[in-house]
Amino acid sequence: MPTNGALGANPVVCRPATFASPRGLGGPYADAMRLEAGTEIDAPADRVWLLVQDVERWPQLLDTIASVTPLTPGPLATGSRYRIVQPRLRPSTWSVTGYVPGRSFRWVAPVPGVVTAGDHAVTPLDDDRCRLDISIEHRGPLAWVAGLLTRRVTEDYLARECAGIKRAAEA
Repeated sequence: MPTNGALGANPVVCRPATFASPRGLGGPYADAMRLEAGTEIDAPADRVWLLVQDVERWPQLLDTIASVTPLTPGPLATGSRYRIVQPRLRPSTWSVTGYVPGRSFRWVAPVPGVVTAGDHAVTPLDDDRCRLDISIEHRGPLAWVAGLLTRRVTEDYLARECAGIKRAAEA
């Protein structure tokens, strides 16, 4: 598994892509692909959650995000919508479909043929440490195409986003 060794004792670990198909075919015939990254952070879960849920601040924390524009008023919550611009990817509109305060959120960005979902979860390990897990999942008849076109950049971005949140939380 690729890691970012520059992060010391708690490196970011990218898990290999997983493919799924109701037909059991996998590979280029899969209609779902999931990429994941995670890291342990030497900071309380509450501090990490404040960084994760403050998506409008991500452009200052993460070099993988050029801009975040809220399309609905108010803080991050189920139903919130954001336009995200990232280098090397097409701009996309993300809608929050699941939100557990202090713990996790899921948002989705549908386009014809594929729905991309992003999950962000903070899990306390003890009073002063937690785990951050981020994943991207493509589903739909063109999931394998989306995965083929974006897999390398997505793996890179997931690792860099974990590292950026870790760096900010431990500062």
